[in-house]
Amino acid sequence: MSYIKYQPSPNVIGGTTTKNQGNLSFTVGDDPQEVLLRRQALAKELNIDLSRFVFARQQHTDKIQKVTFQDAGKGAFSHEEGIPLVDGLYTFDEHLVLAFFHADCVPILLHDPISGLIGAIHSGWQGTLSEITRKALDQIKSEENVQLDNLQVYVGPCLSFENSAVNDDINNYLKDSTFDKTPYIKKDGDSYSIDTRGLTLKMLHDAGINKENIINLQEDTFDRKDLYFSFQREHQTGRHLSFIYKIRD
Repeated sequence: MSYIKYQPSPNVIGGTTTKNQGNLSFTVGDDPQEVLLRRQALAKELNIDLSRFVFARQQHTDKIQKVTFQDAGKGAFSHEEGIPLVDGLYTFDEHLVLAFFHADCVPILLHDPISGLIGAIHSGWQGTLSEITRKALDQIKSEENVQLDNLQVYVGPCLSFENSAVNDDINNYLKDSTFDKTPYIKKDGDSYSIDTRGLTLKMLHDAGINKENIINLQEDTFDRKDLYFSFQREHQTGRHLSFIYKIRD
C-alpha cells in the first residue's frame, strides 16, 4: 500500500499518500506525464478511475464548495481545470474522489455516517488562521443540516509547531478571529511559529466534534524525511495527495 489509509466505515475510503507514491502535483516542476502516471497508479490501486477524481485548485483560501458527480474529472488531468477559489470540497455522491495536494499543510477528511456526506479540506497556515475548518463545519451544518456530533474526522501528517517558521505578516489573517489564537502562535524576531494542527483540533472540538471521532495522526512532515515531503525543510519539494470517497454499501 502506497498511502496511509483512513477508513471510517466499510464504504468510505480515504488517506494520504507518502513519498513512496512520489510527487502527485503538476505545480512543482515535475514532468506532467510522470505526474499523470503516478496519479493513474494510485487510481488503479484504489480501483477507481482517475476520471472520477475532483480537485480543488487550492489558493490558501477559507472557502469550501459542494461538488457532485457532474464535477468528476476536474483537476485530474490538468491543474487549471480544478475547482477554483476553494480549498475544500464536500459531496454526498458515491464514486467521486475528493482530493487535494499538500506538503506541510494540514489535511482534513470528514465523514458523516448519518447523511453520507464526505469532505476534504486543505488547511495551510493562511487557511488555518482564517479558520477554514470552523467555516467548513458551519457551512455543512447550516446548508446541509449535518449534525456535527456525528462527524468522523481525520487530521493527517503536517508541519509541527516546533518546526514551523512563517516570515510573512500574519496580522491580516487574524483580523476576524473568533477565538484567542495567541497560545498557538509564537513570535521570534520577524518570524512566527504557528501550531496549525493545534488550531485545527481546537476548531473541531469547539464545533462539538466528539474526541473519540477524531483520528489525529501526529506525524511531523519536517522530521520524517524518510516518509514525507516538506516545503519547510526543502522548499523545492513534491506534494502528497489526500483523498476520500465512498462506494455503495
